Amino acid sequence: MTYQYPTLYQLVENQTFQPANALITGVTGFLGGHFVFWRLQTPGKLFLLVRAEDKAAGWQRILDSLTLAAESYAMPLPSEDELRDRIVCVLGDMLEPNCGIESADMQALQTAEIDHVWHCAADMGFLPKHRDRLIRTNVQGTEMLMSVAKLVGVQRFVYISTAYTAGDKQYEVAEAVHDGTQNFANCYEESKFLTEKTVERFCEQNQLDWNILRPSIIMGPLESRKSGGTRFGAYSFVEGLFDIREILSKLNQKIRLEIPAHTTFNLIAVDQVVLDMMYLQSINFGNQHVYHLASASTLTSRETMRSFERAIGVESLDLVDKRDSAPTSLELVFDKGTEFHKGYYYSTKIFSRSLPKHETEFDIPLLDECMANFRVELSIEEKLKEQLEFETEEVTSWDGQRLNAYARGDQDLPAVMFINAYGMPLQFTVPISRTISKQYRFLTWDSRWVPDTTQAFEEDKCDSLTHVKDMLAILDQFGIEQCALVGWSSGAQVCLRALREYPERFSCGVLLNSGVSLTGDDIQETDYQQSLRSLFPKMAKTRAAAKLYCDLIYGDTTKVGLKDQGSIGTMLNSLDPELMNMTSAPFKDPESLYRYANMLYRNFEEPQDAYTADINHQVLVYGSEEDEVTHIDVARGLAARLVNAELQIAKNATHFAQYTDQEVGDMVVAFVSKHLPIQSMASEDKVHVGRS
Repeated sequence: MTYQYPTLYQLVENQTFQPANALITGVTGFLGGHFVFWRLQTPGKLFLLVRAEDKAAGWQRILDSLTLAAESYAMPLPSEDELRDRIVCVLGDMLEPNCGIESADMQALQTAEIDHVWHCAADMGFLPKHRDRLIRTNVQGTEMLMSVAKLVGVQRFVYISTAYTAGDKQYEVAEAVHDGTQNFANCYEESKFLTEKTVERFCEQNQLDWNILRPSIIMGPLESRKSGGTRFGAYSFVEGLFDIREILSKLNQKIRLEIPAHTTFNLIAVDQVVLDMMYLQSINFGNQHVYHLASASTLTSRETMRSFERAIGVESLDLVDKRDSAPTSLELVFDKGTEFHKGYYYSTKIFSRSLPKHETEFDIPLLDECMANFRVELSIEEKLKEQLEFETEEVTSWDGQRLNAYARGDQDLPAVMFINAYGMPLQFTVPISRTISKQYRFLTWDSRWVPDTTQAFEEDKCDSLTHVKDMLAILDQFGIEQCALVGWSSGAQVCLRALREYPERFSCGVLLNSGVSLTGDDIQETDYQQSLRSLFPKMAKTRAAAKLYCDLIYGDTTKVGLKDQGSIGTMLNSLDPELMNMTSAPFKDPESLYRYANMLYRNFEEPQDAYTADINHQVLVYGSEEDEVTHIDVARGLAARLVNAELQIAKNATHFAQYTDQEVGDMVVAFVSKHLPIQSMASEDKVHVGRS
């Protein structure tokens, strides 16, 4: 094609589009939201397939996504009345027969003369454990959607894939369905390739016109140089650097990142991808099936990474072809956290492009500008996170210690107290608090001593009873006579101690991925637990010892033995690298590490029955099979030792499921509601009697 591309605005203003009705998935995602926003500038009815509880919730998800897209271009969004005149919200789930579309909506689709299906939705997981889910969603879900397309008489099915279905193919990549001889960097690439093959086979067998469109690494809009709402691809990498910039600034040596000198990135702006999509529609998709929506130029991976570093303001990466010695502990963590990106910065690909060339291509000055703007966005978001949606109250505890307590939800509702893991920041409670506070008054607090190190540290008070008494002081100040308890990780030990020592104050308990002092022939330990038992007594001895280990964490391997270096690496690698900014709070300096080591070490020295023997409350015990921090045997062991326990095991969840999976919050609410009726009220003036 020798056509000279217009801008997206010019393409829309030219009014070259014939009215065309479309069924579109993925509107709540990044590309899908931007595509629908621009597609609204052309004639035709848009049926948007959305997963939601009801139409009101579906509409809200659509509005939120389109509002975010409109803000990216500083353009007004049509009024809601205008949107409802152009958009039909179709509830559905692609994993169900007929995509779970209700009969009334299906009838509307069948009579709407749908011209195109634009399938923009996808599962973005990439770890091996996600493979089955990815195949179900990306492959089988697409097949379900194509069956719906056939049922409603659609003319053309357009599948949004990725240029990286090429896998390990290098250099020139053709605009054709691949033959399957390539290897893949991750399960996401594999699932998208398998979906391409499924689209080709299904559409050919069922006489459906079809196209596969393959974007490369999608950046925010060229128009504004902002992120446009995405946190994938390059933005994910930079956000990860931003979150751990304090750690990176303390490194004793740079992180050696293995990026061969010849490898490349292919970046394209989201509005350029949308322009490609809409241009293809305007020419009735040309005469081929597969198109690369990629840049005509590439950047070297190394110069791209340097741009990322400049945006964060911390030069912490040493880009090498290959490390000349064994990786450090933090290098192992960094490798784990950037595993998804390796398929991009380890390859040299030039994507054939038959579409017209865009007037502006990404170069380093443009990338620097985009990344600088993204840094501003992240800084603003960080400040908003500090205003964590909670009411904050300072409480004087039983020994005069000042504590920060937090609450959310209607104060007239019965209360649920969440006991965070020792030393973990309040952010870990935000997702589950949103769920619980819809039906209960949610309370929590910062554990004394860590992460705030301004308070004097008292080693002789390092036991779970200290934290139980802190919790009682908070309940008394809020005027709560009785509540339900939820303890996560080391907070589960506090939960058990509270149920045993003050049984009348609590209606029931929930233990989430418990990190408690439980041993026995039926209890295995994870590598993390074994490393913790080995390292923390040494770190807890003196502040000087804690400093040695803190130096080791930040790259100084000269002061302790190889065994301890290995234990540090094992411990850090058991943590979720995507949450490193939060889980690293106790490791930020020697004083924090000294306190944290004492708190965890003393926790494991408490009685081996973990205070289970005298507890008669109903207790829900939750464990995760993918938990690398606490062995699943701990959950099973607790359930066996408690008199009235209910055990729930999650197959694909991690130690941080209470933060990452909404289902955990729903489970907690369902359990608590059986033992703490919502219609009961919190008392403001009742006398509390505890057991010493």
